[in-house]
Amino acid sequence: MFLNKIFKGKGKGKDEDKYLGEVVLPPERPRDRRYEDAEPQPPRPPVDKGVSAPLDEFAWDFFDAAADGNTIFSPFGLYSALGMLANAAEEGSPELDELLKAMHSDSLGSINEAVEAMLPVFPKGVLFRSSNLVLVSSGLLQNGVGIDDGYRQVVAKTFGGDVTEADFQKNLKGVKKDISKWVSERTEKMIPDYKSVVNEYTVTDILNAVCFKSLWASPFDHDKTRPETFTSADGSESKVKMMHQTERFVFGLHEGEKYRGLRMGYGAKGSDAVMLLVIPSDPSDLDILESWKSETPEFRREFLDDVMSARRAYVSLSLPVLSMSADYDLKDVFEMMGMTRLASGEPGFTRMLNGFPLAFGSGKHEALVKVDEDGTEAAAVTEMSILSGCCPPDDEPVRFRCNIPYLFVIADSHTGAYLFVGYVGTLEGKERRSHLRVGKEADREQGEVYDSPLVSHHVRFGQFHSRLY
Repeated sequence: MFLNKIFKGKGKGKDEDKYLGEVVLPPERPRDRRYEDAEPQPPRPPVDKGVSAPLDEFAWDFFDAAADGNTIFSPFGLYSALGMLANAAEEGSPELDELLKAMHSDSLGSINEAVEAMLPVFPKGVLFRSSNLVLVSSGLLQNGVGIDDGYRQVVAKTFGGDVTEADFQKNLKGVKKDISKWVSERTEKMIPDYKSVVNEYTVTDILNAVCFKSLWASPFDHDKTRPETFTSADGSESKVKMMHQTERFVFGLHEGEKYRGLRMGYGAKGSDAVMLLVIPSDPSDLDILESWKSETPEFRREFLDDVMSARRAYVSLSLPVLSMSADYDLKDVFEMMGMTRLASGEPGFTRMLNGFPLAFGSGKHEALVKVDEDGTEAAAVTEMSILSGCCPPDDEPVRFRCNIPYLFVIADSHTGAYLFVGYVGTLEGKERRSHLRVGKEADREQGEVYDSPLVSHHVRFGQFHSRLY
């Protein structure tokens, strides 16, 4: 809290001014400028955008199974972790066939090629990192079970990860602490206290951490952010902080019959990082979640491709300041996605440890996203514990108001890969009055500040939290 003395008058010194007292001012919000010095991105080599089609189809399969209220997850992180697990399965095995179907790929090689091709390379102004780690029980290794050299090479070459040992049986607490530290470091401390799912029966643990951080290409003016009404999916209304920006030649706009889509850029000129926003064409339609779930995979991909390539338009955008997190029990979600063999713990995956059979024990996916006037931060961790056995400019800006339930996607426009997918259906606000205190004078009302307490409720497969600042 900062105390500033306020004086009235223009005397030569403080003694000649009239002392009015002390004003209690809120501390200035620190701004992270590490990724502000953006540099132009050199041209990326041409790529067939079809390479990301399996990931994008997998993304909507997961969305359809897990989204039951506000949602945030990383398809890229989930796909990478499942890819490392798939490489532990023998060719032609039932466990690999099931994973290939769920991952919309026809071979293990196509999964590996897709993961390598989809890893975004953004300019200095955009941070995107995907980190991978496979932990193997030191107890097994001491008993003569070895890590397959081919598996180790694939994890290193394709996923850029490491395969190392950990003592789950004798040092479980220490291993959990090390995993939490690894996740914190790989997510820029956005997930600082991750709770691992490993236990004393864990034989191997597969980890992926994804981190995205960038300023907007065209940031919002903090002074234009003001309290406005957000209408949630159930029809209730709340006061939230709403950002505003009106620009020409900044936003890509696509107008469809049922949905409207907007593209927002990140980082410096030449960056392929974008956020895609989707709202209903009818502003009275509050059920975009179920409506979007009912669309075919082809429609959803084609619509977002149209938004990705839409012409720039004159747009007046309203977007809430947002902080949202969620976690999911992967066993439940995988079962709903058709991976019943994996979820039931059927043994297999013998390629990782030279013929030693493994079985899926438990899994967890935790993700968060923060959106404000300066930019976006998003992070996610996926863990699997494995056991033994646009439009032309117009005279008036097109209004695009996200004051009703909406979808968002953070994507790489070069490959079309979806890095994060989210849905905002409910925001709750709590009114709080802020007072300016001047010396011994009575408190004087200075306006209204809207704050939202942490809102948490159980969703079908985990815990969800959302907060509006």
